[in-house]
Amino acid sequence: MKRISGDKVIYEFTENLTPVETVKSGETVIFEANDCFYQQLRKDGATIEDINMAHVNPATGPVEIEGAEVGDLLAVTIEQIDLDDFGTALCEPGHGVLGSLEFQRAQRDIHIEGGYAIFSDEIKIPLNPMVGVIGVASKAGNGSWQNAIPWKHGGNMDSTVVKEGSTIYFPVGQDGAMFALGDCHACMGDGEMSFAALEIKGDVTVSFELIKNKGRDVEWPFVVHDGKISFIVSDKTSDEASLKAAEVAINHIAKALNISFEEAYIIGSLAMDLEVSQLVNPMKTYRSTISKEVLSLDKLLNSL
Repeated sequence: MKRISGDKVIYEFTENLTPVETVKSGETVIFEANDCFYQQLRKDGATIEDINMAHVNPATGPVEIEGAEVGDLLAVTIEQIDLDDFGTALCEPGHGVLGSLEFQRAQRDIHIEGGYAIFSDEIKIPLNPMVGVIGVASKAGNGSWQNAIPWKHGGNMDSTVVKEGSTIYFPVGQDGAMFALGDCHACMGDGEMSFAALEIKGDVTVSFELIKNKGRDVEWPFVVHDGKISFIVSDKTSDEASLKAAEVAINHIAKALNISFEEAYIIGSLAMDLEVSQLVNPMKTYRSTISKEVLSLDKLLNSL
């Protein structure tokens, strides 16, 4: 099994990425994922003021998917996430959902033990390992996107559904797809309130499936997880992101089920959850989630 070293990273998803490795559809690969600070806070006494901000949110890769062409769809299944034994969590004045309030800087290394983050002797937080930054090269005309910014190619979506057992579908924007990932989290609540999760190193094992000629009508990534499908969308504000996430999902439902927009809109109100992914990145991210009992993956893929 190929292993992509954690020192092979990118800081932008661009239109013209150069691969560090080539893999085939059906192949399984291990990515050595760095934490979002590239382990700079793991140095003794280091605080966020000490880090080089040019070296944050590194994504390991990119890898070229053999035969991937613009217009294809790339399915990436997260088979396993193996976490390091501790991560870093923090809050910083001026940052996060409550950044306008007055509070002190706080930073803590938190150890992992028995499926929990050991916050203190009395407080143990269940793990929900996930990948914050994940994506492919952006499409021609979509420009370059720093890893911190989520967009149509993926990027820093910080969505808790991007986890073990999930399959993320990306429209291929550049021949070869040029896939990369990083920014592992041991646990995170939807919203990522303080602007950081439990940031941690980890090995992420993924498998690839290339689906030919199914990406042209896919504007945003979607995720299959827990018997559900989530359409993930980002925009400048929460209002804009939530509105767009709803619109994207309703349009897919209408097309896949061969019904009117109005009928799909009603179904959305009955069966779809509009959920926050993160509220602290330069773009806000929401997801629309619907059960596969209502919208099957086969019907969705057949409609593309």
